Amino acid sequence: MGLDETASNISKEIDSTRNLLGEMGELVLRLIYQGCRLDDELTRFGSITQECLDVRITVLRELDLVRDDDDGYEITPAGEKYLEIALGWNI
Repeated sequence: MGLDETASNISKEIDSTRNLLGEMGELVLRLIYQGCRLDDELTRFGSITQECLDVRITVLRELDLVRDDDDGYEITPAGEKYLEIALGWNI
């Protein structure tokens, strides 16, 4: 019973996070995981405006999915876990 509740809670948390991120937020998270670390790389490869990126990065930071680093953005362990669970990635 405890495992079902835990799985249910994780599922609800992933659904909530997915709703907050939207498709563009997930795209930005995937690009950061794949090595895009700077705004110009994210706007170029994601076909996203700087204004939209500013909002998405703020949300990703607040959810602790990405953090700033000396070389740009990097994905956090929570961000990797999100990609594993929500998108089925094997990280």
